Amino acid sequence: MKVHTMFAAIASVVAPALALLVLMGGCTGAKCPEPTRSRCAGQVAQVCSAEERWEDVMDCDRIASLAGSGEPWVCCAVEGTVGVETYGCVPASRCAGGAR
Repeated sequence: MKVHTMFAAIASVVAPALALLVLMGGCTGAKCPEPTRSRCAGQVAQVCSAEERWEDVMDCDRIASLAGSGEPWVCCAVEGTVGVETYGCVPASRCAGGAR
């Protein structure tokens, strides 16, 4: 097998695998403003990592199923450090500010 044919064969396998990895979120999350900040991304609470990338930390639907109370859990603002918005999963009845 010629060298350029061998490289073409390898590239035809590696390139789609890398594209799939990126599409599946195998690379780091979207850039965020500063480490330790948090937010809701739908029903998932995220925190800004030291690398300034959003990382999933809580899936509210999963927590609700583990709690087993039958009450839905939502991602919303929770009590945290004064002056810093903090988000997490809580039972819907305890979400004072409304789900985000």
